[in-house]
Amino acid sequence: MFAGTGTGEVQVRKSGVGVLATCFADCPVPVQPGDMISIRASTFSGFGGFSGSCTSATAECFYTVPGGASTITATFQKDAKEQWTRLLPGAVPHAAAYDGSDNLIVASTNKLTKLGPTGSTIWTLDLDVASLETGPSDTIYIVTNNLLKKLDSAGAEIWSRTASGTCTRGHAVAVASDG
Repeated sequence: MFAGTGTGEVQVRKSGVGVLATCFADCPVPVQPGDMISIRASTFSGFGGFSGSCTSATAECFYTVPGGASTITATFQKDAKEQWTRLLPGAVPHAAAYDGSDNLIVASTNKLTKLGPTGSTIWTLDLDVASLETGPSDTIYIVTNNLLKKLDSAGAEIWSRTASGTCTRGHAVAVASDG
């Protein structure tokens, strides 16, 4: 179970097996009595600890599953300065930029996501983005493999350029004030 005012992720691992579940909200985890599991929490907010069947003030709790049902609660606390937090399931963000409308464009593992000023998802594209930058009229410039692409504010491609010569993969992009 999840509790508190913050946002977080809980990953449940079984010894010798690996990840059983990654949860962003309450979720059941398939375990058997006697299973040895570790429960790990991660957050950009504050972590308040685990309680219930597994108790720990740190972000990891080790637990041997008993017979019958058991509940473990992870508590996340929002920082006083935090406006919003948004976790992108299955994605590791590696680049981000704000556009002129205060939307946040996030490049993560195989995804390009546009979040509104309150953290809501505006759109998501399946793209392997190495780098990104925003330009005039909320345009978005991305480097993906050996391509430089310009997208409109809705994520539609305006143009694409292939790197030439010995360049096989771009790593960064910069945009002048006039685009």
